[in-house]
Amino acid sequence: MTNGERGETVLHEILAAFSAVASNVELAKLREYDPKIGALYTHFVTADAVEYHLRNALKASGGPAPNSIKVSDIARDLSAFRVISVYYALIYVVVEGYHELGLVDEKVDHFLQDAEKVDSLRRFRNATFHFQKDPLSDKLMAHLSEDRYGDWTRDLARALESFFVRKLGLRELNLPD
Repeated sequence: MTNGERGETVLHEILAAFSAVASNVELAKLREYDPKIGALYTHFVTADAVEYHLRNALKASGGPAPNSIKVSDIARDLSAFRVISVYYALIYVVVEGYHELGLVDEKVDHFLQDAEKVDSLRRFRNATFHFQKDPLSDKLMAHLSEDRYGDWTRDLARALESFFVRKLGLRELNLPD
């Protein structure tokens, strides 16, 4: 199952959970969960949705066009970079909430121990969502250098997803497909 398919499955589970609440199905189980973690999870779902649509767009377009001088290829690649920037920034929003809520998870905490990467991701988020005079500011470039191929950010996102699935019991709700 691809990341996008997982994101779509998780989103369907969330929508089904809201439906379950509305119809009192599995309501007792849903009441066991901290609504603050559910609120944080909505931020994760937003990030995952951005990543899902990015992957589909890149797949449909054939991926990045290395060394192309066609304006359309350059524009497409720049657009993809900006979408990746939003995805990374939204992952940091989840990290920020995770810290604020005092959450603990061995897998997530393993990634968050790397203070340099966490801080570079924070600065990346700031550069993405706050005006920068330089479109490729040091704040953006530092994280791209720290996490050259995006593996750390992607693996952190998967650890967060696993945390939410376990913590919210998403697979245990017996929700309709």
